[in-house]
Amino acid sequence: MSYLERLGWGEADPKIQRIFEHFYKERGNVPNLFRVMGLRPDLLTTFNAHFAAVMREDTLSVRLKELLAVRVSEINECDY
Repeated sequence: MSYLERLGWGEADPKIQRIFEHFYKERGNVPNLFRVMGLRPDLLTTFNAHFAAVMREDTLSVRLKELLAVRVSEINECDY
């Protein structure tokens, strides 16, 4: 159970809802990190731009980046 409030589907303002819809279309869900950050639209908008830059396909594949994130979470004994 999360100690932090998260926005549900359709609870966000339209600008944030578009970000949620993009994630849902791309991944089939909206990550909890984004749902929590949705409570602060200014932070989510900035973070989303950073996330997109980091995760774009370039030197490393998106798949490898995701696997690295899962492995780092596992090493640190935290849920991903």
